[in-house]
Amino acid sequence: MSEERISTIVNEIHYWKEHHLLPDTYCDFLLALYTNGEGVPDSVTKQVSTGSRMGRWLQIVLVSFLVPFSFYVHYFTPINLFWQIGMILLFLCYSSWTYISVKKRNEMLYHVSLITSIFLMFFMTLLIGKIIPLEGTWLSIAFAVNFIGWILLGKYFKQNYLIIIGIIALLFTFLYTIL
Repeated sequence: MSEERISTIVNEIHYWKEHHLLPDTYCDFLLALYTNGEGVPDSVTKQVSTGSRMGRWLQIVLVSFLVPFSFYVHYFTPINLFWQIGMILLFLCYSSWTYISVKKRNEMLYHVSLITSIFLMFFMTLLIGKIIPLEGTWLSIAFAVNFIGWILLGKYFKQNYLIIIGIIALLFTFLYTIL
């Protein structure tokens, strides 16, 4: 086989490995097969993996800024409450989409998008509580239901930090309601 065809195949195998289209062991086997066990030069590996790594970090930063930006939209912009809810809902859809697209791979973006989604859901509960005049005990009940949802999500996804955050937030809600 010509060197040009082999390099094209090797680049495709790296793409498959980077985007998890095939298991890593299959990709490693194919790389060893097409490179005659010599491996691949580092320049090819860096070209394939650097672009997707930068995109991943950019997406992590973007998802991380959704919660502070949603607070900014709510507290520092003079737009209608329904527009604010629409923007927060758009942020929630993006973070949920990010979570769904990377949930098969256990990486940092998975956890960041999950945490962002649950905080945006909490903020959405607060905004809906402003539309429906929930005050006092009813608002505390809505928050408690939200935090119980965090605990259940933590058990379902086997994420201990969600369970711990949910329990702490639930305790603070009960203490605030009682006191």
